[in-house]
Amino acid sequence: KKNISRHATHAMLYLIACSVFTLGWSLQVPPYRNEFFQRKTYSPRRAIETIEIVEGGDTSQIKKENDELSKNSWQCQDGPQSTVIVGGGPCGLFTAIALARMGWRDIKVIDSRGPPPSCDESYENWYDSGRFYLLGIGGRGQNAMRKLDVWDFVQLYSTKVVGRKDWTPGSTQGEERIYVNRPADTYVLARDRLVGVFYRILQENYSHAVDFLWNTTFSGVYFTSPLDNTSSTVLIETTDGDQQKSLSAQLIVGADGAARQVARAAGVKVYRYKDDNPRVYKALKMKLPRSWRADLNYGARTKSGINFDALPANRQGEYCGVLLFEQNHPQAKANVSPQALRDLLDQNLPQFSPLINNHALITAAKAEPGTLPSFRYIDDSLAPHGDRLVLLGDAAHTVKPYFGLGVQTGLEDVIILADALKNYTYGYQALSAFDQYQRPQAKALVELSRGLDRPGFLGFITFVLPLLLDTILSKFAPRIFSTNTIAMMQKINLDFVQVQRIKRRDRFLQFILFTFVTFLLTKIIATIFTAPIKASIALCFFATLSFTARFSSPSLFSTFSTIRRRLSPRLILHKATATTTTTTKDEKKMTTMYSSD
Repeated sequence: KKNISRHATHAMLYLIACSVFTLGWSLQVPPYRNEFFQRKTYSPRRAIETIEIVEGGDTSQIKKENDELSKNSWQCQDGPQSTVIVGGGPCGLFTAIALARMGWRDIKVIDSRGPPPSCDESYENWYDSGRFYLLGIGGRGQNAMRKLDVWDFVQLYSTKVVGRKDWTPGSTQGEERIYVNRPADTYVLARDRLVGVFYRILQENYSHAVDFLWNTTFSGVYFTSPLDNTSSTVLIETTDGDQQKSLSAQLIVGADGAARQVARAAGVKVYRYKDDNPRVYKALKMKLPRSWRADLNYGARTKSGINFDALPANRQGEYCGVLLFEQNHPQAKANVSPQALRDLLDQNLPQFSPLINNHALITAAKAEPGTLPSFRYIDDSLAPHGDRLVLLGDAAHTVKPYFGLGVQTGLEDVIILADALKNYTYGYQALSAFDQYQRPQAKALVELSRGLDRPGFLGFITFVLPLLLDTILSKFAPRIFSTNTIAMMQKINLDFVQVQRIKRRDRFLQFILFTFVTFLLTKIIATIFTAPIKASIALCFFATLSFTARFSSPSLFSTFSTIRRRLSPRLILHKATATTTTTTKDEKKMTTMYSSD
């Protein structure tokens, strides 16, 4: 008892010391973005074209240069003389709304595709993986759209998802879960429908400030010196084969998604992770029966490794299902046999196969499979050319669309940029502050998301096991341990650097906790488990080995049996003498009998 008490005291002191250290470390969380911009603590980056100063040189030249850049920069309140937004997707059009609301003029949006369809039309391009896919809008996206007063309009075209129903591998009955106590409801709508809503808002309210150049491809950019108050040149070409044309712009916004044409043309360094869990997908149009709820997210995992996920495409019971394959799967290509695809659905997803008609199946079989983007982020600067260029959305950080963070973080980028423009006088200062705050956020977002998409045993270590530990410990000690990573990333009052710091603290505390428990149990077992029990364990060990070897190798079986017979008398004698110093005559007789045997 004294040994156990001493060991427990030492372990408790160790736990307290580590907890105090962890608490002090976790309090050093960076300030949230509103405080960040209000403090106006920024460190302007020198533009690429400026003269480099060698280490140990005259730093006054850098300060003078930054002052010159600020004086020659455009003012945030009035905006630059002209702005070009490359990308007509959700992030690009949302940026146009934000800048037009600030009173900026001469904003041009260019995109290689044609104008989006009206948000009131019914969509038929279900199998165009580049344009039609469903977006989940959670608390982050809703909060961003509320700040520009567009969420109420978007909500009219969205479908609310109140829960999820899953089928585990081999199960015939799905498990239904209704979401409760969530900070925000989740809404779903098609990507093209969201773009159509933003396009209508711009046409009805800001047509005097925003122009659109559809079917126009971005082909390059030429930056003039940032110390000159002249415009940079954007090279464009129309998709119908016309000759290359050019536009002049003081500010270029790269919102062209994972294509990153603007970032490549500007020579921006991108850090890209190797995709060790590549997947391709095919979209399947399905109609739910009346007995199924039309406000749930349906999903299934199969023994063959094929995953299926379906979300409501509209409020009429039409769903868009996504069939996830490995890259080398026979069905993961265009122009496959419709009957083979039907057989695959019947065998692996019998609950969903009857919901997909033959026309939808044939179209999906002919379609080229879509590919999921790899994890990457801008490792250089989000505003590398002073006040001439800024990168937003998927152009700055790309994640796989498993948890609805792709479009939502892109919309958040726009709001953060607008906050920076409102809190600074000159564009150079605002873009420098935006880069200093948002670049670590992009890196943290990609690192957190990648940890949720690792394959095999590595995925169990980085995703499944932490998810179980967070769920259990946050219920028993909610003031010490936070919720799981997925839930933390959805909280609008935390940025991703804060989430990463908190989860690192949780992992450290979990390691300390289990180290403490293991240390205490080891000492208790070492104190309580005396020689007799150790002897019994040894006997059981050799008996198990000999039993196993009996069915695998006769020579091993005879060897283990010989060892067990020779050790058994000695171990049992040791057990009898160590249990007590005063044994009865019957015990002595039994010990002598076992020894002679």
